[in-house]
Amino acid sequence: MELISDSHFYNIPVNTSYSSVHIPTDVYDLTEDVIRDISKTEPLDDMFRQNYESDPALSWQYFGSVTGVLRQYPAMQWRMNAKNDDDDDDDNDDDDSDEDDDNYENSANLYDCRTRSWFIEAATCSKDVIILMDVSGSMTGMKKTIAKKTVSSILQTLSNNDYVTIIKYSDEPTEMVPCFKDMLIQATPENLDTFKEFMKKIDTQGIANLTKAFNKAFNLLETYREKRGCDVDAPCNQLIMFITDDVTGGKLEDNLMEVFKKWNMKENSTYLPVRIFTYLIGKEATKMDEYQWMEKSCVNSGDYKYVHTQKEVRAQVLKYIPVVARPLVLQNIHPIMWTHTYADITNPALAAWLWLVMKHKEQKSRLQKYLKGKQLGVRINEDSIYIQQLHKDENIEEDPSTLNTTAWQEYRLLTSVSTPVFDRNMTNSTNDTLLGVAGTDVPISDIRKLTLPYKLGVDGYAFIVSNNGYVIFHPDLRPVYKGKLKLNYNSIDLTEVEILDDGRGPRDPGPEILALRSALVNHERGSMIGIPVKFHYDKHRRVNLEKRDYFYAPLPGTPFSLAVAISNYGTTRIKVGDEIRKNQNMNVNVSDYFMGDNWRIHPSWIYCRYHYLEGHKFTSLENELRHFLALINRPGWRWSEQYEAYPSIDENIDEEPNCGRQTLKHDDYYCNKELMQLLVFDAKATNDSFHRDYVENLSPRIRDLAHRYGIFVKFIATQSGLTRWHYLKGSKLPKSFEGLAFGDLYKRAVNEPWYKGAIFQNELNPNSISLSVPREAGMDPIVTVSMSLSPKDGGKKAPVAVVGFQMLMEDLYKHFITLTSETTNPKMNCSHNWIDCYLLDQNGYVVISEAYNDTGQFMGTQEGAVMMSMVNQGLYNPVDIYDYQAWCQEVQIKNSANSLMEPLQYAARLLLWFLLRLMWFATQFVNLPGIHGKVHNDEDLPAPPLPPKRYLYHYSCDQKRTLYMLNRTVAAKGVTTHPKYCSRPFYAQGVGHTNLVLVVVNSLFPTCYKRLEVGPVSISPLEYTNGIDDKPCHKIPLNNLKKRKLKNCFSEYIPDHENHTCGGSALMMSFSLLCMTVVKMLYIFV
Repeated sequence: MELISDSHFYNIPVNTSYSSVHIPTDVYDLTEDVIRDISKTEPLDDMFRQNYESDPALSWQYFGSVTGVLRQYPAMQWRMNAKNDDDDDDDNDDDDSDEDDDNYENSANLYDCRTRSWFIEAATCSKDVIILMDVSGSMTGMKKTIAKKTVSSILQTLSNNDYVTIIKYSDEPTEMVPCFKDMLIQATPENLDTFKEFMKKIDTQGIANLTKAFNKAFNLLETYREKRGCDVDAPCNQLIMFITDDVTGGKLEDNLMEVFKKWNMKENSTYLPVRIFTYLIGKEATKMDEYQWMEKSCVNSGDYKYVHTQKEVRAQVLKYIPVVARPLVLQNIHPIMWTHTYADITNPALAAWLWLVMKHKEQKSRLQKYLKGKQLGVRINEDSIYIQQLHKDENIEEDPSTLNTTAWQEYRLLTSVSTPVFDRNMTNSTNDTLLGVAGTDVPISDIRKLTLPYKLGVDGYAFIVSNNGYVIFHPDLRPVYKGKLKLNYNSIDLTEVEILDDGRGPRDPGPEILALRSALVNHERGSMIGIPVKFHYDKHRRVNLEKRDYFYAPLPGTPFSLAVAISNYGTTRIKVGDEIRKNQNMNVNVSDYFMGDNWRIHPSWIYCRYHYLEGHKFTSLENELRHFLALINRPGWRWSEQYEAYPSIDENIDEEPNCGRQTLKHDDYYCNKELMQLLVFDAKATNDSFHRDYVENLSPRIRDLAHRYGIFVKFIATQSGLTRWHYLKGSKLPKSFEGLAFGDLYKRAVNEPWYKGAIFQNELNPNSISLSVPREAGMDPIVTVSMSLSPKDGGKKAPVAVVGFQMLMEDLYKHFITLTSETTNPKMNCSHNWIDCYLLDQNGYVVISEAYNDTGQFMGTQEGAVMMSMVNQGLYNPVDIYDYQAWCQEVQIKNSANSLMEPLQYAARLLLWFLLRLMWFATQFVNLPGIHGKVHNDEDLPAPPLPPKRYLYHYSCDQKRTLYMLNRTVAAKGVTTHPKYCSRPFYAQGVGHTNLVLVVVNSLFPTCYKRLEVGPVSISPLEYTNGIDDKPCHKIPLNNLKKRKLKNCFSEYIPDHENHTCGGSALMMSFSLLCMTVVKMLYIFV
């Protein structure tokens, strides 16, 4: 089979004519069921191709069967590692990664589609699960190991829509995690990891009291049924997963059936609210034990499985899924399920390839430009683009982004949409069962593009919230920290990213944000106006306060709601007419406005594009735009959208397998007509000023001024995403710019920090400019000066563009010293050696300083006492920002429960090795009788113990930053040294028509050695106003926030327990139903 690199599939080699099949290593591929599933699903290739030809934006399509067979489209080679066949170099081993017991199970060779969230959630809906784990004295050795692995495998089948707790029992039942007492906790990856960590510490002792254990479990589940209003008409999906070894010794108590009758046989035994699944561990149980536990489990609408060895664990655990799915089968309901966000690199099927494709020209070019820009201090949030992996020889405590041997990998956030597929032959037999799950991936970036970000303004944004209140995408969602994917990246609550300016403490959301969250969770439509917020930008370095308007509505057919946040100055925008037609009527070719190479368009916005990227490759987005501008001028041009209105779908899909869809042709395209018109309008308006590569028509006075200040480039960025620039002829370009154009570094227009800074400054002072320097300025810093263009009409104004220029810090500093030396006050003359002069920006960062390494740094770390005095006098106002997505780390010793004892243990092993070595040497010289004196050359010497291996342990934590905002009123008056506040003599005053403050300090006087920081500080449990404890308990309040139950989730069907075949299954595939379900689901909902 020929595989061709396809840019739509991240340049992974694929074949779009076929699908490929994967079978987990622990599933025997020659069994009758597996062979049948492979054969029966072959016709899906036609369906997959039809779907892709009708909607080329589709990502991976797949069908997973209950036997573990995965059929994925398009076909690709299954890679188990990221090493090229012809690559002799050692790959970057992730030696600094967190220790993870599941890494082996999640590797590509053991990938099992039945453990993926898209499969589990479609098959079982949301569940309440209590795991009863036997920790009595008999559960020792291998049985304890198998039991822990069984619990871990059960946890692996849970998702954000599920609730779970683990109760360990012997003489008395107790919660595995103490602070999860008497509650079911949401099954987020972070909470599941907490269970696994506590499970490592369990001890086995005592005699199991099953009555107390089941009473506690049933009581807790009944409490939650009452909270949620569950009953026989609206049941909850509740399970007890019971894990025991059941050896002789009185564990099978006679009154256990009475417990089941009391708690679980309602309405004359016609309603069983809880299913019980039993996993019997070990090889000691008798046939009578097995029969008794099978009877107890099956009577309670569950199942019974015997787990002999570790290898059997996953296969036996996964067999509970078809049982839980049976009510959906009997109801003949095919709910469409959407998963929470996940990163594509967490999919073992793609993980290896996503490393390999970084060597592709396209990915490599993007990375090289990014790294070059990083050296220049261009602040693009790398954690939203790349995952990083240290080389095995690198220091784990160093910043990986600064190391040359670090591997970089692009990642994407996705959501999956899937639906279960059942046998449709409804009879009274027991053959009604789950066949599998069909699904596809939907990139979050594709959804974000449909929100039309160009309409939302410089500080407006859209976000999506799930039925659990978790953000699917949000501008402040930060999945990665320093190149590492966070454990809780897909379970970030709305209250953790939308921080209101309401004066409340950490983890104490106010009524306004809770009302917004509740409306989104409940799928309501409405708005909230004038909500005060505080938000950070520029990678947590800057803060601003403003009021925002929120508008929200449900997304039909999904568990999500969409909201739009617009700032109080972003409610007005410029609209243009049919600019393209106007120019055509004047015989003007709009392509003439896009001549040369000194312009860029926003890389994340879609202007015009072919549906099929393969065969329509362009060297740049700008060349792609030129291509479509040329097509617009040709006869027969037609504006078309990416998603035309779908025809209504008849429920009888058997009659029309293609659902009336039209197959797209190879050259079909789509455009955003409004954005294209706005782009042409901006290009025309800026063409006269920026159509040349160099500025040539400057007056002698302006040219001399630009030369003296080191200005080398002038630019403009517009609301349509257009960025244009040209260089000043004869100007000196920075050496770091070699090989790069201005637009290669700054092409995101409204998303650039200097664009936002100019807009914010314009709101405070319409006739002012904003100056900024990069944080990592280095020895050759560049100063960016920007100003907003906000025309007014009818009393309203709208920001349409930002203009500016860049200059060299070296030249600016010289003239700064010259200008400040002209004062008649010798105490304020910056030319004196004992006078230190600074220019600070609106957030207290140094723009100009005599020491270049101060540039971009916070003033509080350079002159802490002076900065503290300015804060105390009100020149800068402190603003506390809470970061609930913080990610802390500490160095630990691998495979050690106690890192403090590891050095002692290592020393002891080293001493033992030394003594053994000494004894070996003695045998070479002492002639002992008999066999004691014989030494064979082929005997192995005792190996020295391996040194302890260090790794970085990452964990989620809450942090606080205190950032600062300039008080313009106080800055206009100025402040000076105050006797109440210890500091060197200084004077500070705002610089008119800028965002700057001039600070003059007399360095002859001793400092008070104070320091102000803007870096993160971990929040102490004492700071939580609601009395919550530290990790993992500090997030428990999120567990009690509003959640919405998913629709079409069934847990009980009256004939279910009558028709239930416990411990057995029959599979009859209605293949026409399978094909039709795949077609309908993928077409309607993607």
